[in-house]
Amino acid sequence: MNLYKALDENNRSVDPEAGASHSEIPETKNGHSKILQRLETVPDIKRDTSGITTQYIATGIVNLGAFAAGVCVAWSSSALPLFTSGQVELPSARSEGSPANGTHPKLVLTESEASWVASLLCLGALMGAVPAGLISEHFGRKKTLLYLALPLVVSWILVASSPNVYGLYVGRFVGGMAVGAFSVGIPPYVEDIAEEHILPALVNFYHVHFACGVLFGYIIGKLVYFLLLC
Repeated sequence: MNLYKALDENNRSVDPEAGASHSEIPETKNGHSKILQRLETVPDIKRDTSGITTQYIATGIVNLGAFAAGVCVAWSSSALPLFTSGQVELPSARSEGSPANGTHPKLVLTESEASWVASLLCLGALMGAVPAGLISEHFGRKKTLLYLALPLVVSWILVASSPNVYGLYVGRFVGGMAVGAFSVGIPPYVEDIAEEHILPALVNFYHVHFACGVLFGYIIGKLVYFLLLC
């Protein structure tokens, strides 16, 4: 009996301490604390730079979609003057060789067709931005941004290999859907992975990459123009 009484008193003395120890752990509605606990034994220089460097690298990689969107936007101003002036050869002419008379068939666009090619990118961006948020919430932002590379590739294939203006229409519309989806999907993803004190810097990566993509598209368009004139 004395042994059982001693064990009972011991358990009672431990329970309040256990309850006190559990009450000190902060919990959220999910039952887990969102505060990142770092090991005190890690040197300060490693502790402060390892996670931040990873966030910068991840943000730079995901914003390659913004760079590609900028290239799509800049393509029309560089390429449409060549289409309207009749300086773009059809893909079939490049594969079959030159005709006997030494002339190459050209893909010539009217002013109305050229305006539609330029405008369909914006229409596709509207159609792609509307469901992009719901899709990213259902499948995850990371997977959604990865899969957006597929419509971009399809868009450029259609633009590069289209034998008529209708292929340009479809290609630009599909590319616009990817551009709109990138503009909706990238900022929330960066907000999820970034710490609060570097979030303003990482959010600006989208605008920087988009501007660099537009500049890259202008430079490539000017180089292609000079190559066609030579």
